[in-house]
Amino acid sequence: MRWHNFKDMESAKMLNRVRNDAFIFLRHIGGEGSAYSQTMEDTVFQITNARLLSRVVEGIEELASDGADMMGDIYDYMLGKMAASGTNGQFRTPRHIIRMMVELMRPTLDDIICDPAMGSAGFIMEAAKYIAEHQGDELLNIDNRNRYRSEIFYGSDSDASMMRIGCMKVLYFIVCPFEF
Repeated sequence: MRWHNFKDMESAKMLNRVRNDAFIFLRHIGGEGSAYSQTMEDTVFQITNARLLSRVVEGIEELASDGADMMGDIYDYMLGKMAASGTNGQFRTPRHIIRMMVELMRPTLDDIICDPAMGSAGFIMEAAKYIAEHQGDELLNIDNRNRYRSEIFYGSDSDASMMRIGCMKVLYFIVCPFEF
């Protein structure tokens, strides 16, 4: 399900697709007992009204269309709503600072990248993007692509909600490395 198809669905069908298909699928990626499924095991899809989901999708579409750092904006908004910003020591590192750190580091397919306080996984995502941009031809090799998808990137966070946000972001970008 691609965003350009999903965003134009009728709201009741959209809610059904997310609640009964996508959300359940996402909770079990990696199989029973995987780190991902353990992180997601007690998640609950809290939007129960089709109209509300439609409004959320419209809001995300507006954010995406203005060229801003959508994930960063959503992360900031969620921190504010959860009243976690500052309380748990969380803050958002500006994207240009993360990009500079990654460019100085110059990650490759031979590296292991770990972020023990990953939040929304901005550092991991920039490192993945850097590798895809600089070693894209090497990612065409199935062994390299499998390593990229499952052995290079590691992250953790002390806040379960932020861990889930980071996992969802990593899932999309690293599983689909050529769709940045």
